Amino acid sequence: MGELADVAPLGNRLGTAGGAAAVLAALRRSGFAHWFEASAGPAFATDPWTSFEKAQGVAGEAGGALRGIAELFVRGEAVGHSEAERALSDAALEWLLLNGVLTSRDGALRSTLCLLATPGQFLLADWPLRTACGRLISQRTYLSTVSYDFAAAVAPLGRRPRGLDLGCGTGILANLLAGMCDETVAVDTDPRAIWLSRVNLAVNGRHARLVHESWERMTAKEGLFDVILANPPWRIVPAGIRYPDPQIRVGSGPDGLDAVRAVLAMSASHLAAAGRAIIRFDMLRAPGRPDPLLLCRRSLSSRGIELELISLGRVDVCDQAQISAGACAHLNPGRDDLAASFIDEYSAMGVRWLEPVLCIMTRGGTEALSSRRAIARRASCSSGIPRSARWAEGGDRDGGGGTPSTPAGVL
Repeated sequence: MGELADVAPLGNRLGTAGGAAAVLAALRRSGFAHWFEASAGPAFATDPWTSFEKAQGVAGEAGGALRGIAELFVRGEAVGHSEAERALSDAALEWLLLNGVLTSRDGALRSTLCLLATPGQFLLADWPLRTACGRLISQRTYLSTVSYDFAAAVAPLGRRPRGLDLGCGTGILANLLAGMCDETVAVDTDPRAIWLSRVNLAVNGRHARLVHESWERMTAKEGLFDVILANPPWRIVPAGIRYPDPQIRVGSGPDGLDAVRAVLAMSASHLAAAGRAIIRFDMLRAPGRPDPLLLCRRSLSSRGIELELISLGRVDVCDQAQISAGACAHLNPGRDDLAASFIDEYSAMGVRWLEPVLCIMTRGGTEALSSRRAIARRASCSSGIPRSARWAEGGDRDGGGGTPSTPAGVL
């Protein structure tokens, strides 16, 4: 498998649109999307890294133009220039080299990114990391089943004037918004995420305005949006434990939801009439534990904004502790007490389970109610696969394998 390369973001230097179009044409010509979906099976619509791992397992059998693409972007192998030219084209190779997706050394090409086919788009992403328990997870720029939850929830919204993606990461959601909104704005504080989103938008033939800035500063001057998407940090991590990308994953406040509340408040101020915001997070649960968003609900209701939480299941703290420990084991070498530390943290907080939710915020109107119901149907049964079945397939909720009988948690 390829390794994460520290490629410097290249700003706006994407070269000609023809180069990106040549990449898209080559991928379509090779049949990569069909091959990837067939290789992934049911996981294709629900779990990026399970899909990718399954494709890796059969990539060596690919033939024709598909072989060079699978070698470069799925197996992470070096490929000679002549084979790469047969798989892609001169224009596509030039564009990929110009934008740091491919590197050339000693007469061979390597990819700094892996490639997935997802419902409706091609997606270049950082090479995943294999954890100590053998699961693939995001190594830097966030991509998980949560990303696919969002994609399923966005689909029923239909055509909208303006869309906002808060924390664009790989660009998977910015791509979707760009296909349904007249204007799309995507923001992230990580320059690599901006670069990666820009590359993916170009490869898929779509456009969004990408802003490298904090969402607090950016939204203050952007006006109203008809669709707002956000996955703010909410994970609870014990003190003294290093966790991947803490700024975008680890929550703040006594219940980890301070950033969620801030995003809810911001979204309420920037949501257009009949607009909706979709926000993904986990809530800490226990019998008798009060609603952590009660005050937020009341405040928003007084402003004519409705908040609906769509439950995506229930995750036992012991299962989540094991998953979170596996996600950060490589950052905490020599510590065999990671899972126990997470369990102790949850126990000290009185938490018995976690509830993943999609929070749907709407501003008035029967159209908003209809859209909210459509989102709920898609969220509860993404691509026709009930969530109970998705979990039974063994895929976790952040890209890897869970246990067949227990819903796995989010990293």
